[in-house]
Formats: sequence, structure tokens, C-alpha cells
Amino acid sequence: MKQQIAINPQNEIERTAQTEEQALKMRQAKAAYVAQYYRPTLRNTLRNLVKRTVSFCIAISSPLWKKQLSSKQYEARLVACLGCSKLQQSPKSAIGFCQACGCKATRFSDLTVKANLPGAKCPEGKWASSKALSNG
Repeated sequence: MKQQIAINPQNEIERTAQTEEQALKMRQAKAAYVAQYYRPTLRNTLRNLVKRTVSFCIAISSPLWKKQLSSKQYEARLVACLGCSKLQQSPKSAIGFCQACGCKATRFSDLTVKANLPGAKCPEGKWASSKALSNG
């Protein structure tokens, strides 16, 4: 007698198994597949989390060890943000928040604050370097 076994109800994958042993083998095969193809995604997620954390720490501490931005540099950064498709408007902020950086809408990710940090970088690469702006 055949027995229906749902291996992964989320994906609605159903297999027909004749014995519990076959069902167990099928579950093990599914687990091996998931481990093989989804582990790199987890690794990339952790790597990105570490990169974002390091970038945040550098940006937030940069006023201690870098020269403050000029008003011209600050305004140039804000203009670049206003023209970006990743800008998220919010009543909490005068300008808004960046969706590209992956930060939540907090006081540190407010673009009026973030654009004024000398060590902050645009994740989309739209902010010119401070050296280029000071020379030009």
C-alpha cells in the first residue's frame, strides 16, 4: 500500500513512499540538498552583516580621527541622495533614509546625520570622495 509523505510542505513537494525507510531516505536527500545549496547564502549573509557592522563603526567614529566635512561636501552628498531611487522618505527625517545600506530607519541612518560623517560611504557609490570635492 502506497503512502503519501510531504517532504517540505512549504514548497508543496510531495513524494510517494512505499516504506518508512524510503521516506527517511527521501528526507535525508532533501536535507543534503538544502545544506549544499543554502549554506553559501547563509555565509554571504553573515559576511555582509560583518561588512556593514565594520562600515558603521568606521563611519560613526570618523569624526574623532578625520577632518569634518565642509558645507559644500555635505550639500553635495545630500544632493546625490535626493536624486537616488533608494531614498526612503520619512516624516521622522528632513530628507529621509537610505534603503541601499540595509540599516533600519534610526537616528544614525538619517541622511542628514549620515551624510555629515566623514567616514560614511554611499553604498551605491554616488558620493564623491572628500579629496575630489576639496580639490574641485
